[in-house]
Amino acid sequence: MVDTDVVLTYVKRPIDIDGRVISLKTLLRDWEQIRQELNHGRVIAVEKTDESVSTIWHVIKNAEVEPWIRSKQLRLITSSDSDPGIANLNAEHFLSATVGSQEIDIPVQYQTLDRPYTFLFTNRKIRPHRHYLIQELKRKGLLVQALWSCLDEHTTHGHPEHTRIYTKETNISIKHLDPGYDPVAAPDWIDGVIYPRQHQDTWFTLVSETGFEYPHSFRTEKIWKPILAGHPFVVCANAGFYRDLKNLGFRTFDHLIDESFDSIIDGKGRLDGLIAEVQWLCGQDLQEFWQATRDICLYNHTRALELHNSLKKDFTQRFLEFMNA
Repeated sequence: MVDTDVVLTYVKRPIDIDGRVISLKTLLRDWEQIRQELNHGRVIAVEKTDESVSTIWHVIKNAEVEPWIRSKQLRLITSSDSDPGIANLNAEHFLSATVGSQEIDIPVQYQTLDRPYTFLFTNRKIRPHRHYLIQELKRKGLLVQALWSCLDEHTTHGHPEHTRIYTKETNISIKHLDPGYDPVAAPDWIDGVIYPRQHQDTWFTLVSETGFEYPHSFRTEKIWKPILAGHPFVVCANAGFYRDLKNLGFRTFDHLIDESFDSIIDGKGRLDGLIAEVQWLCGQDLQEFWQATRDICLYNHTRALELHNSLKKDFTQRFLEFMNA
């Protein structure tokens, strides 16, 4: 049975599953009833496909729930990777949502090799890792020629169990994109829309993903936009993010950039390694760098659409196998 408040976009209904699928809201509201069902041996999956496993752990905050998740009788349907000891189905919601948000032909066709900015770097909520990243990039003078934004002056600490403070400064100045680079009319989900001029006037995207300290990848629109736009990228995310991206069939730019920071477990060390690489890259011939990335960028664009289509096609079967295992 699938509750009516559950959103499983690509599941073809009606479906026959040996269990029940509920929303996170239902779990929180009806925990006593859910617990009774679990006690009677029922398999239950909690669906929150627009969030990560880390978010669900944070929101539940119930010591009674964890053993059921660890036993895999209580399962999760999210859009992040997770510990293999948890039964979690990654729906990659943000890939499909980003693909569905575009009203332009992608990848973006770049016509000019004369660009006014070094890199694109957009930030809305300021997490601790983003705060440190902005602070250090600014201190090194790397934001002077960047097209960048910071839309919140207060750092949001997110999930305490996966948060580390990297700077003693508490606030940060709001910074909008330069005039002409913000959309004129904002759609319902502005975060997922590719605006060509942002990519046409920059050489690469510095992606600051939502997850940083949680040890499993959570791929959001922040990485899918440059991939779909055919733009080179450098990613600030959890340790192993590049590895997981490659495991999905994507290619990165490790023949041009030292991406070894991706394997640094310590958050500050990973940030400092990434910042050093961005500084190095900005000192290179960025036109030459961009031209050297074109084949990979076009490959990644194609791979993203292939992955989106295969996930859409196969999701019902994946879901049934997940529920009936």
